[in-house]
Amino acid sequence: MSIMTKADMVEVENLARSADDPSQAFLAVEEYMDSIHTIDLSENELAHYFVSSCLPRIIISLLKRSDLEEDVEERAYVFLESTLLFIARTIESGMEQLPLLLDEIFMERSHPFYINSISRSPCADIAEMADEEAGPGIFDDDGRSRRAIFAERQPGRLSARRGRGSCSEGRLIGNINAFGRYGGFRRLKEAVMQAADPSAISRARNLLSPLFEVKEYLTTDFIDWFMTVFHHVADNILLKLSDEDLKNEFRNVNDIVNSLCGLYRLSSNTKCQEAIDRLKLELALKGLRSRYLERRLSGLGEINDVLEALSVSSQQMLGEGRGGHDGAWPCWADPEFMSEWLKSNEVLEGIFVHNVHTEVLKRSRRVLLCLAEWGKLGEEEVNLMWESSLGKHESIQKLIIDLLGQVARHLRTVEALQGLLKLVTGLSHSAYTNQHIELVRRIACLMIQMENREESDVDHFMGVNILWEMVQDDFQLSLPELHNFCLQSFLGVLEMPDCRTVRGDYFKRCVENLRSHRSVPQSLMVMNRLFLTIAVKRKQPDINWASFGSVQDEQELLALVLADLVWYQRHPSADPKGEEDMSSVVVGGSYSRQEQLQQRLSFISSVLELDRGSLSAAHVDTLWETLVGHASHSAQRDLAFGWLEGLLRCRSTRDRILPVVERLFSHHICSLEPSSLSEVGFRLARYAMALVNWSNGWVEEVDGNCEAGTLRVLTAEELRGTPFLWEVAVCAHSHVVAQQAIAFLNEVYQSLSP
Repeated sequence: MSIMTKADMVEVENLARSADDPSQAFLAVEEYMDSIHTIDLSENELAHYFVSSCLPRIIISLLKRSDLEEDVEERAYVFLESTLLFIARTIESGMEQLPLLLDEIFMERSHPFYINSISRSPCADIAEMADEEAGPGIFDDDGRSRRAIFAERQPGRLSARRGRGSCSEGRLIGNINAFGRYGGFRRLKEAVMQAADPSAISRARNLLSPLFEVKEYLTTDFIDWFMTVFHHVADNILLKLSDEDLKNEFRNVNDIVNSLCGLYRLSSNTKCQEAIDRLKLELALKGLRSRYLERRLSGLGEINDVLEALSVSSQQMLGEGRGGHDGAWPCWADPEFMSEWLKSNEVLEGIFVHNVHTEVLKRSRRVLLCLAEWGKLGEEEVNLMWESSLGKHESIQKLIIDLLGQVARHLRTVEALQGLLKLVTGLSHSAYTNQHIELVRRIACLMIQMENREESDVDHFMGVNILWEMVQDDFQLSLPELHNFCLQSFLGVLEMPDCRTVRGDYFKRCVENLRSHRSVPQSLMVMNRLFLTIAVKRKQPDINWASFGSVQDEQELLALVLADLVWYQRHPSADPKGEEDMSSVVVGGSYSRQEQLQQRLSFISSVLELDRGSLSAAHVDTLWETLVGHASHSAQRDLAFGWLEGLLRCRSTRDRILPVVERLFSHHICSLEPSSLSEVGFRLARYAMALVNWSNGWVEEVDGNCEAGTLRVLTAEELRGTPFLWEVAVCAHSHVVAQQAIAFLNEVYQSLSP
């Protein structure tokens, strides 16, 4: 059987792929391969067809077989060796199928032929063929390389790859050496060196892949010799790729780099280690500078991987010196090198200036944190980030401000933090967002927690002062929600133990605001938090407002709040007209008029709950006249009615108002116009009537509850407030109020004591 025509070739191929014993077909193929010269592959159509189609199908079919008898399997190994010699002789022809075929033959882990091999033939005696002169130079000499060791079984490398010895190892190693000794690896290396421009990247990848497949068998001397191709591949192919080529050939680039890295790990040349990692960084930089988002993200990811490894091991490197580092990151690099590399290659500019994108920003955290941890993130870099946020879309601005907040903790001087604060305060008030406020809060916390600062050092409280200024009425934020977030941020910072020396100062500022009738709601909330929350945390049983050095006692504070309340109600110029919902109308500052009143009343309740202040008859008269008499809207009156009812119902405040409750009821509540009484007003009247009569001993509580339906009337005389109750029942315009008044009258008369 011989191959003379294409028909012969098809017949041989079919026999090789299907016969139980394809030995005759193997022999015919071997004879035909021996007859082919390199020049024939470009000029002889039949030879070209054989290499491009017929031979690959025969080899792939063989490698997929696992049913060969032992003697046939031995013949198959000989056939594979002959094929390797043919590839070694013709690989310089440039036909792409040859390195691909070589890769398949070396791919021991994937093919059933190798996995299920039953051959027990040992590897050829390598030692007898070894040259006494060891070293990489032997592989450049055509004569000596015929006795060189290209591959051998190396248990240290293979233990992690296989759990047991492979029957095919000996024959595979023998075939690898045969390929090398016949000049295959030398010609393969020459082919790699001839790939002189980016257009040859696919060929370079195919030429390197077979070595990667058998790297666990290759000797260190051989790898050292072959890896001299690295700089050629890096400088003439990879780093010359255009942006478009890098996008299109990204997989091939990754495969080439991975192959070189896999070989490098088995090399004794430490300079090769550094060169490969520098190449990775340069390729990552090319990716980051790409106009394609996918490449930019991939490039930044590579840089982050390098920085992550360096960040984890930097302390160990500094402690052990530059040697002995056994991690993913090379010992030749250190934070000083990487920070200089990032700066000289303008990596931050690539992230924050050129073609800014949210996905790139999300992945920039590692770069920033590393620079900050190494003390290399200074005023210039912070300004660059800040300026890149100005005028950008809200999503981009949010990410950049958040990144600034994360790196702020690594700015190690109060001057650096103050510089960042000045950037924020340079914005117009309407431009502030939650992120800007959160950034100020973080900086404020960092400044007051700095080590080795004097408690009296006012510079460290710059951030706290800025937060205070931001909650004032004249600091007009774009949304009320932002004002509330700012206020909560300020209160949270003020609660920190490091702020204990300045709390009195801010309490004094709140009192000054109260006296001058400005920023009152927020000042009252600050005072309330300072005294109620912080004082309780200090576990001081004897609480005194004078502890902050601004007022003498609670009564003076009550007087100040009432005076401000009177002033506020007598300045209605900003009141909206008509029957609008007061709770939704903001009138100056950040609070609606209804909210302004609510905050003042809540603070009065807090003072009374301390069991140190009380309301006098004059206070009650002032409150009623101010809240009810000068109410500009029914909602304001209902607010007052609900608040007064709350004082009467709460056990901790009832005693503070009980001495004047009869004046409140008889002089004020009963003077209301019955026909226009609201549901809230009637609830106040009903409870106040029960409480007045109870305090005079005319009714008694049942189950300790001073409420209609739970009282027993103890006198035959008419109860205080009964005439007013009858008027409400008869005259109320509200059907609900009239029904409630009638029900209350029935309850009263039905609860007479026998």
